[in-house]
Amino acid sequence: MPANELISVRILAGGLLVLGFVVFLPAGLLYARREIWKQAGPIRPAYLVWERGLVMAAVVAAVLGWVLLDRLLEAAGEILLAPLGLAALLIGAALVLVAETYNLSKRE
Repeated sequence: MPANELISVRILAGGLLVLGFVVFLPAGLLYARREIWKQAGPIRPAYLVWERGLVMAAVVAAVLGWVLLDRLLEAAGEILLAPLGLAALLIGAALVLVAETYNLSKRE
């Protein structure tokens, strides 16, 4: 792996992980406003679409970042724990995406 590609993969992996956090932050605030602080009033369908959509976008961005991070770890010599962690993350991400999509279709 050339040095230039390694640096760009590092930057991209870090950027995607930070993007996942930045996108999830407003989703968490929307959820907290609705469920914890009880300030949302009547829930409109568009509110739930934004809330759940941001969660799903954050999960996808974080998974892409972790895939790149796994590639970097394997290039550095980690051959056991990085793929296992990625597999567990993919299972969890699939569950989150299915649950959010299901709840979005029920409008809850």
